[in-house]
Amino acid sequence: MAPSLRKRKSLLVLSPRQSSEYDLGVMGDGTPPIELRISEDAMTAEVKIASGAAVGLPAVLNALAGRGVVYGIDQKSIEEALEKRGEWVVVARGTPAVKPVHGRVEYHFSTSQKPKVTIRKNGSADFKELGYVQNVTAGFQLATLVDPVPGRTGRNLRGDVLPCAEPVPAKLKPGRNVSISEDGRHLIADVDGAVKIDRDGVVSVDQVLNILGDVGPETGNIDFVGTVIVGGNVLSDFRVKAAEEVVVRGSVEGAFIEGRKGVRIEGGVFGSGKALIQSPGNITVRRAQDAHLYSGGDILVQDSLVRVSAVAAGKISVARAIIGGSVAAPSVFAGTLGADSETRTVVEIGISPRARLMGRKWEMDFQKARNRLIIVRERLHPLQEAKRSGKIMDREMVVEMDRLEREEFSLLSTILAAAADVRIMLAKPDTAVPGTLTVSGTVHRGVILASCGMERPVTQEHPRLKVTASEGKLAGGAA
Repeated sequence: MAPSLRKRKSLLVLSPRQSSEYDLGVMGDGTPPIELRISEDAMTAEVKIASGAAVGLPAVLNALAGRGVVYGIDQKSIEEALEKRGEWVVVARGTPAVKPVHGRVEYHFSTSQKPKVTIRKNGSADFKELGYVQNVTAGFQLATLVDPVPGRTGRNLRGDVLPCAEPVPAKLKPGRNVSISEDGRHLIADVDGAVKIDRDGVVSVDQVLNILGDVGPETGNIDFVGTVIVGGNVLSDFRVKAAEEVVVRGSVEGAFIEGRKGVRIEGGVFGSGKALIQSPGNITVRRAQDAHLYSGGDILVQDSLVRVSAVAAGKISVARAIIGGSVAAPSVFAGTLGADSETRTVVEIGISPRARLMGRKWEMDFQKARNRLIIVRERLHPLQEAKRSGKIMDREMVVEMDRLEREEFSLLSTILAAAADVRIMLAKPDTAVPGTLTVSGTVHRGVILASCGMERPVTQEHPRLKVTASEGKLAGGAA
């Protein structure tokens, strides 16, 4: 006859009415000699032995067996319970099933869609470098399959087998311009481009980067190995660089644009004197104002250039007016030059495009070094004055003064070298090339025609003009 059990609060307790199988005797105060507590999942069993109970290991084993505990019994724990009378002691534990580890795909690029602020070496945050684009090259390993790990079955105290699920292998999902390696374990980029992953885990590489809105604080700077198409504007102080072409549907403010195969700006450039557009290929703009345009090909303007510095290795063609600033190219075509206000407008033809582009580079180096020199001297002079006046200077001040003095010397050397380079370049015989200037409309006073250092001011208004340049000399006049 099986022993009867009763529930005491949340415990399952062996009834004092024992069958002859247990033959434990009866405690004088009616307390059961052995109390058992088994978890609801049948994975742990605890025993409490009453003080003064004349029971041993066999009795406890029989009690456990009577409750169906046949697996995971720890004899040492039972002996501990016999020593620690009146305390609950875990004496049996089941073996839990081990869940399998499903297969997964390990991506070798960031799958986050959120911009990430770059931290500079000095610990400050760069909010313009947000990692909006992740460039990859052809052959780049984009992702790798990680094999699943099988689980293990378990067993509860009753000896029941606890099953475990089968592991699920992961799948590679190639999209555009992505293929699976021969061994089936990797995703490989087929082309240079921007890698992205959609919500279904499909990995693609795009050769054209389409930015629907503006390039600005939400995107940060853009540097891409393919073609960039900006649906909005490029805001001031941001940068767009592309190994192929840059196309801007909107306008460009005081930003930097570089496209190795060309630049096309459909809405115009309004640069506030800061915009720099450059390309070894052609540059096409609707109009430009207060900007710098440098092209290794042609500069094509559908409207006007206003206070623009433009240099082209091919030709500069402006459908309407060139007003203010300076343009330089072997050949220049314009609707009108200058304005009624006699705005100074310099048009230089017949100079080697390489020489002029190098001259612009040296000019920019000169300006950059000069601006930095001003800042350095603002910091250096107070330290030098403190030293001359005999003020106490700590080590940090001395080190900083020494560093600034060395930087000042280096900047002065750069400025002098840039000036010398320009003089030497203009003196070379290969600086001059044949050139032409054709103006279909009015040429206003204030315009200066130039070639290889020679200048010819326009002193009276001309309705049309055609000028040629040869060996640094200008010829021609009203057409």
